[in-house]
Amino acid sequence: MAQANTLSHDSPLLNRLYAWAKERFPLANALLAISLYLAISAIAKHSSSDAIPIWHDITNCFAAVSIFLLLRILDEHKDYKIDNTFHADRVLQQGYISLYHLKVLGVIAFIITGLSTLVVESNDLYSLQSWLLMLGWLTLMTFEFFSSKWLNQHLISYSFSHMLIMPLIGLWFYFLAGYSSTNLSLISLIMFLFFFSGFSFEFVRKTKPSEEENKNIPTYSSVLGISQAITLVVCCVFAVSLFAILLIYYFLTNHWWVYTIIIGTSLLCLLSLTRFLISPSIQARRYNEAAVGIHILCSLWMIIISSLTS
Repeated sequence: MAQANTLSHDSPLLNRLYAWAKERFPLANALLAISLYLAISAIAKHSSSDAIPIWHDITNCFAAVSIFLLLRILDEHKDYKIDNTFHADRVLQQGYISLYHLKVLGVIAFIITGLSTLVVESNDLYSLQSWLLMLGWLTLMTFEFFSSKWLNQHLISYSFSHMLIMPLIGLWFYFLAGYSSTNLSLISLIMFLFFFSGFSFEFVRKTKPSEEENKNIPTYSSVLGISQAITLVVCCVFAVSLFAILLIYYFLTNHWWVYTIIIGTSLLCLLSLTRFLISPSIQARRYNEAAVGIHILCSLWMIIISSLTS
């Protein structure tokens, strides 16, 4: 890796951690985490008198990034032996940082999520319960639900079981943002938005051209075939559009351009995915990931803007 070539084992620890983050938890991941939280916070400020102050939102953004960072760190531990074999060029695998360094970083991330949960005054019980529920599922994920062999032989079941963490994160964000009531309709929309956002990334990231496939690492394109894998990505992208539009409609906004941007970016995804289907390549796969990421970010920020302008 390019960043690893500039490192040595004597480089400052912060430089080595930055190289790992650039490789495994880039800035785009943090931006997505913050956008997911701010979308929920914007809904709270529009519809609830219990909404928390702006300064609290800022600290919660750190908590949002921390939970996704914790997910990545637990994955690094869980897949360490496999990655040593198939991704030996990564920063962690080359020994520039160790699992111990990531453990310390993970503990810090865990503490940040816990402190953010405990300081919510208006719904401390709900926020604590949703945090514990999320951590409980995260723990099961880490141990692969004590069915590692079976799950690794059934990619769709594996992904579905792990992706259920996303709606639980959405539920935690809902109470973290200050809600003290349980609006089941609103919670359902948020949880579905989070679920399909996560699956969009998961499917598009593991739909690859033949030159990137490794027979020892299953992907959706190798298990289902490229056409079926692309169909799944398209379904998830349009599901994100649907639930984002429903949440915006919740504000009764009549800004037509908001809907146009969401639909337009979903069509951009469709165009990119179609090009990949016709001519699969590594570059086209990267375009797919970028298009899906842009669509999700635009959908989230249209929710935020709608809540501020309605």
